[in-house]
Amino acid sequence: MADREEMFRGLVEGLEYKEIARLISRNPSVVSRDVARHGGRAGYRAVAADESAAPGRRRPKVYAVDRSPRLRAVVTELLRGGWSPASIAGRLPRDYAGDQAVRVSHDAIYQWLHAQPVSTLARELIALRTGRTARRSGPRPAPAPRIREPRYLDERPAEADDRQVPGHWEGDLVIGKGGKSAVATLVERTFRFLVLVPLSGRDALTVGDAIIAAAGTLPPRIAKQPSKMFAELVEANASTA
Repeated sequence: MADREEMFRGLVEGLEYKEIARLISRNPSVVSRDVARHGGRAGYRAVAADESAAPGRRRPKVYAVDRSPRLRAVVTELLRGGWSPASIAGRLPRDYAGDQAVRVSHDAIYQWLHAQPVSTLARELIALRTGRTARRSGPRPAPAPRIREPRYLDERPAEADDRQVPGHWEGDLVIGKGGKSAVATLVERTFRFLVLVPLSGRDALTVGDAIIAAAGTLPPRIAKQPSKMFAELVEANASTA
């Protein structure tokens, strides 16, 4: 109250908000918000502003829907009719243009609903509409397939990092637009030779089996004769292109 009295005196003297804020050791934004909330520079009164702000200091705070019996009745009736909180908040200013008490935001309606016991909502026949399909009881679906005997990146030999020793391959999964197609790739880390692996699915087992099958077609002497092996692969690739 003492701060608001100093603010009122400053407004009468025509001081700026930042000058009033220095007098009461407050931030200028605090002064400007309080003045704008309680009548502006011309209509601000210390006593009226303090009385108006008193309900906001009470704890626990009253939900916006419960501040007015008429507002609660209107909101409850519309919720029973299947209206969403956003539709209610947008409709109230149109249907009750002359009644400022019948105003509430959709966030305030959601907060009020979530604070109500389920039994109270059921008793008053209030339920939020939803487009989600109702869950049905029954056996759970089988878990997604997992990679058999996984190998981790930290198990990769050190010689594969510098790309000096041929024979080390790296794989990747490329997914097409909309997830409607996919292809796996195998790339030799030294020569950068690429092998495309067609896929019939994207799950771990399908991809793993396809890559294993593709790797099985590579010459087994890759580590001994890499240059000759890659020449054979290039020639085979050119003949089938």
